[in-house]
Amino acid sequence: MYKPFHTTDAIHISTMYSLFSIHYPNGYTFDGEVHNFWECLFVRTGALNVVGDDRVYNLTENDFIVHSPLELHKFVVTSPEGVDILIFSFDASGIILNKLMKNAFHLNDAAVENAVKIIDCINTYKNMFANKLHIILRAADYMTKDNIFSQTILSYIYLLLISINENQIILPSSKSSSAVIFGDAVRCMENNIHTNLTIPQLSRILGASPTNIQNAFIKHSGLSVHRYFIKLKINTAISYLSKGMDVTSLAEHLGFSSQAHFTNTFKKETGLSPTAYRKLL
Repeated sequence: MYKPFHTTDAIHISTMYSLFSIHYPNGYTFDGEVHNFWECLFVRTGALNVVGDDRVYNLTENDFIVHSPLELHKFVVTSPEGVDILIFSFDASGIILNKLMKNAFHLNDAAVENAVKIIDCINTYKNMFANKLHIILRAADYMTKDNIFSQTILSYIYLLLISINENQIILPSSKSSSAVIFGDAVRCMENNIHTNLTIPQLSRILGASPTNIQNAFIKHSGLSVHRYFIKLKINTAISYLSKGMDVTSLAEHLGFSSQAHFTNTFKKETGLSPTAYRKLL
């Protein structure tokens, strides 16, 4: 007599948002974004500088970085020949995400093979895509049109993420002086999210000049110190809204002068009021 047993997924992807393989020339800058889902970037050839919150990486061929939900991330292409990269974004759950979270890896042969299979699969199905120049797939538009294509892509993504989890080499963060200042400043902001830190205060805490702090933020985030801190506060607000904190308490917790000030700032950054965003969540 057979006895049934239940299985548990190490990772389960519930929704895909984007998937594309593309070449960018030297000097290309992606100015950065924040979203509430996961995003992965694989470097097939070339090199680029990547920032994820307080971490700065110099990625080269066969490197892979994972951006967690609500992580501010950007990149700049640094190799003369440009880069060929694979990017995909998704909603997911599972224990593997704990190891992938906010990490970068140099892929072993098995993981590289799985990443290349994703790229090959995209190229095989290129006639499905509206933009054939760089083969962009928006999941809502295309993945529902071909179940075999969708299942094949997801299978390779699962294999890639699992293979990374099994044999990973974590890349060290960039140790340039500006990267160190930037990382220390972001961590200081995170630890003082309930206040309104000024550049002079950061300067005293970090022992770095105001000019060096400002330059570090422009270089690694493309934002002023003030704009970055506001985005950090709003990302924190989104996290607390999802946990049920009321708007009044949240405004006070994040150091806003009033609930109205918090609401106006939140709407300016997200396009929605905190109450509307909570309903969306």
